[in-house]
Amino acid sequence: MINMLDKNNPAVQKLVLDALANLLSAGEELGKAKGENEFTRAFDEAEGVDKLEGLQEHKNADIYDKVRALGMSDTA
Repeated sequence: MINMLDKNNPAVQKLVLDALANLLSAGEELGKAKGENEFTRAFDEAEGVDKLEGLQEHKNADIYDKVRALGMSDTA
C-alpha cells in the first residue's frame, strides 16, 4: 500500500491515504490492549513516513490535507 503513494495519480493517492488513516486508527484501538500499535510499526518499517514527507509538497491540496491529518505537518 505504501508503494502506491508513489503513483502520480491523485485519486489513488487519496484513496491510499484514507485507507492508511483507517488502518493506523484501528491499530491504535487494537494496541490499547497490547500497549503497541503494530500497524504503526509496520508502517515505519515500510518507510511510510518518508513517503508521507514526500507528499507534503504535493500540488493537490486534498492530498496535502490528508497527509497533515495523518500527523505529518511541516513543523514535524
